[in-house]
Order: sequence, then structure tokens, then C-alpha cells
Amino acid sequence: MIKRMLVVLAVAAPMLAQAEVSTGTIEVTGASRLGFQSTSFKPDGSEKSTTSSFGGDLGVLYYVTPMIGVGAEVSFENTTDKTPGFADQKLKAWSLAPKIGFDLPLAEKTAFFADLKAGWTSADSDGFKTDGFGWGLGAGIKYFLSPSFSANLGLNYDSVSLKADGGGKATGTNLFVGVGLSGYFGGSGAHR
Repeated sequence: MIKRMLVVLAVAAPMLAQAEVSTGTIEVTGASRLGFQSTSFKPDGSEKSTTSSFGGDLGVLYYVTPMIGVGAEVSFENTTDKTPGFADQKLKAWSLAPKIGFDLPLAEKTAFFADLKAGWTSADSDGFKTDGFGWGLGAGIKYFLSPSFSANLGLNYDSVSLKADGGGKATGTNLFVGVGLSGYFGGSGAHR
């Protein structure tokens, strides 16, 4: 596995070395979703429950100007809710959404980014399946390790409205930190 990854990096490195953020640049981003929250759960009183989630995003943006990109993102999230006295509840969710990204250079190696996405979402909570509409906002900082790679740190908000085939509805929101890397292909002119 490690040998395959090294071969892929060796083959991709010359292409990435020529990549720069400008009109025509393609950005490929992979990011994690890390989240933790404590909520109040009151079926028979007040009990504290904890919810932890982990997931990932994979997105592609095509920069139509040096600061604005359009593309799509696929996301996956696995959430576990632990409440004393109850069985753990697990939720797995997928989304596929068109996306608009904004990139504002701040200094030679840093840039502010923001993005907006809206699209299809599907969730499975212990066998109860729903799907519907979801949207999200994200913003953060990119640090360019080279003209071809950036490390990204952002704060993201997602909202979903889901309907089950049997008639049930579910809504949810999520605030999480995303940590990721981006690779840049094509384009002309250096990132500033």
C-alpha cells in the first residue's frame, strides 16, 4: 500500500509542481470532519448525552476567476450518540452537492477561503433511511506548503432536511472543524 502511494506521488509530483492558483486551476480537496457536542436529553428527566462524529469530504473546484471556483463535493459522516441508560445510536450520512468556492489571498503563503454547497443528502440511522436536501457553509485558512499544495483549516456548518419513504421527517444541523489538504492542477500565474 505504501509503495503504491509513493508511486502515485512520484508520478503526480511533476504535474503538481506546475500547478498554480489562477483562472483555469483545478483544486482537489480532501478534508476530515471532526466534531463533539454535549446536549440535554429529556425523556424522563435531564440526562447528558454526548455526540461524536467523524467523516470526510472530497471536493473539486474549477477556478473561473483567480478567486472564484465552481465544482462539487461528496461528504460522508459517521455519528455516534451515547446517552446513559440507552443503547448507542449510530447515524451514517452521505451527501453530493454542487459547490461554489471563494479564495482570497492574504499573504504570500496564506489565503482565506469560503464555500457554499447545496444538494442531495441521504442518512441511515439504525436502519431508518431518509433522504432529502442539505446545504452547508465553510470558511477558514489555507497555508500553501508549495504553489501546488495547501494545508486547510476551516469551520463548517451543515443543515439537512430529510424525509423517509414511510412519511417521517428529520432535520439536523452540524458545526464542525475540517482539516484537509488541497492539490492544484493547471492554471497559470503564481498564487499570491
